Amino acid sequence: MWEALLYLALLMAPVLAGGLSSVSIALVAALVWAAFLLRARQPESLPRTATGICLLGFVGLSVASLVVSVYVGATLEAVAGYATWLAAFVLAADLSRKLFPKGPSALRDGAGRPPGGQRAVASLVAAGAVVTVIGLQQYLATAVVLGDPYWRTFSVFDSPNLFASFLLITLPLALSAYVSVRERGLILLCGLICLLMFAALLTTGSRGGLYCLPLAGLVWLGFWLRRGAERPPGWVWRLGALGLLCLVVAWPASQPFRARAQGRGSAPLPAGLSRKLSGPRGAQMETGESNRFRALTWQGTLDMIRARPVLGFGAGTFEVAYPRYAKAGFTRRAHQSYLEYAAEMGVGALGFWLAALVAAAWALLRGRGTDPWWTPGLAAALAASAAHNLVDWSWSVAGVALPYWVLLGLVLPIRSGSRQTEAAPVQLPRRRVAILAVPAALCAGVLVLASAARWQSDIATARASAGDLSEALAAAEAAAALAPWRADHRADLARIQEALGNPGGAMRSLEAAIRLAPTAGRPATQLARLRHAQGDQAGALAILDRALQDNPHYTELLWQRAELLREQGGPQGSEAARAAYRRLVAVEESPVGQVRALGEERDPRFALAHAALGWMAWEAQDRETARRELERAACALAERRFVSRWLQEVYRATGRWDPARESDLLRREAEIWAWLANQFMRDGDRSLAEAARKQERQAREEMEKLQKLE
Repeated sequence: MWEALLYLALLMAPVLAGGLSSVSIALVAALVWAAFLLRARQPESLPRTATGICLLGFVGLSVASLVVSVYVGATLEAVAGYATWLAAFVLAADLSRKLFPKGPSALRDGAGRPPGGQRAVASLVAAGAVVTVIGLQQYLATAVVLGDPYWRTFSVFDSPNLFASFLLITLPLALSAYVSVRERGLILLCGLICLLMFAALLTTGSRGGLYCLPLAGLVWLGFWLRRGAERPPGWVWRLGALGLLCLVVAWPASQPFRARAQGRGSAPLPAGLSRKLSGPRGAQMETGESNRFRALTWQGTLDMIRARPVLGFGAGTFEVAYPRYAKAGFTRRAHQSYLEYAAEMGVGALGFWLAALVAAAWALLRGRGTDPWWTPGLAAALAASAAHNLVDWSWSVAGVALPYWVLLGLVLPIRSGSRQTEAAPVQLPRRRVAILAVPAALCAGVLVLASAARWQSDIATARASAGDLSEALAAAEAAAALAPWRADHRADLARIQEALGNPGGAMRSLEAAIRLAPTAGRPATQLARLRHAQGDQAGALAILDRALQDNPHYTELLWQRAELLREQGGPQGSEAARAAYRRLVAVEESPVGQVRALGEERDPRFALAHAALGWMAWEAQDRETARRELERAACALAERRFVSRWLQEVYRATGRWDPARESDLLRREAEIWAWLANQFMRDGDRSLAEAARKQERQAREEMEKLQKLE
């Protein structure tokens, strides 16, 4: 029974938990812990390995990081996740240590059933086939039907890179099955799965995934050739046929790669004004900027490690701890799992993790040709994922983390040559179920409550968007009560309380959110705005200044502070506001403003800062400065309008699309172009004036179109 639950978790994890949502993670975790407790009821001892001991140390340091965490709620959920993956590792190790009565390369055991390790591998391949079909359907619908060659398929994951990372795990396993099975129908099925997975990997447009694929192939081939006489006849012909088919699909499926290299182009701005824009444009945003973004993010992450090398900032806290050390644009992850582990849990945790990988690799290398048939795929999957996480963060996602920890557990028996031996057992007390039920209940309980809270929060957001604020309030209050350790639920509750005309309740909710996550910037912006609305301008500025200590590049904080200073009026207030706007412009001209994870994205606050400086200069009768700043503002907003045409779907999918905000930006852009057109006419430059009028008309047309659609 417990085995079936583990297989079900492996099937569901990639399909339902490919993103960061705690809703689906809780269901997978509940299955793992149920399987773990059912296995603990059996009289056999649990396995003990060097890899498992290292992973236990890793999880132990994640627990210790609770003491120093800058956001205990996020750390609590991260610890529950790591403990769950450790339980899955133990179950996989228990599966794989069982003897194979017909030999380790047999596809069936003595009772005519597939051995446990084989069923786990089959579950992962099946899950990979499902998400692959979903991903290819997305690609065909968007890139082929809608004619967007730049589309990179996500499948069920939060980003194409995460999808590629998962395929790097399942593709080598599917390849091992393809060359090992003997029935013709299974050969065709496994071959088709391999071909589709290869095509899906190309459609992700993930350069890291593509670069890690040859490594996976070399590792797979090395372990496969080591099998000697265990290799089935005709395997060379199978590989050759599959290789030819892969070459056939490679060109059409690699279109996202070629599109990234070419870039999308830039906004058609008036001649002589495009130079007013700062930052990368065109193909630079897709290629070199991505590499530079990662390099700068790693530098900032290293600064975090130097600041807290022992226990880090707390597991799961990278998003709220990193902004103080940021050297590039906003990111929720370090884009390298190894550095992120060290930053969140200390260098000791990274050491335990590396030791676990080395122990697993050593166990694989000590094996012989009589290892189970899935060994080449297992080794290639572990190596490819380890390499890919040098440039990405897929181990932080349940849909990739659970399969990877399970594969580490399946390494267990592959270490004794021709004789299969069991790992050293761990003798547990007779009441071990009761003992193990405590961490199981804690971990599953935390994740289930977090899941329920997120579900209620999603309901609150939907009800608020529909205008049903009373039901939205009830759902938001339920979310905050179910997961009282989450600051984001308090902030969401405050937003609804404010909409209902309860500023006092909203401020109390935001103050609670700031206590839970003192380094987070979003609650501070909300609280400062409410304080200002209540007439407490000094209090609002104090909140913003405090938040800027931990978020010195957070543009919303900088913009809000500049606007408050501008409202003060008078010479002193105007000068302070100019200095605040210039501080925001300085961020724009730094790597933090120019080097971004999504290179095409444009932060409108930079343009608004230029516009504010321009209008203030115009009021001060400084025409030259006003024209210079407003030209930069208009060009930046036009570039953002051009880019938003293809980023709109991304914003909608991630919940970042705000029609009212977009409409306001288009209105501001149109007003600036109208002013510039008058200035160009005044200077006798009719061509520039006409170009500015054209940009004004385009902005107004898009604004009207947006208002009609929404």
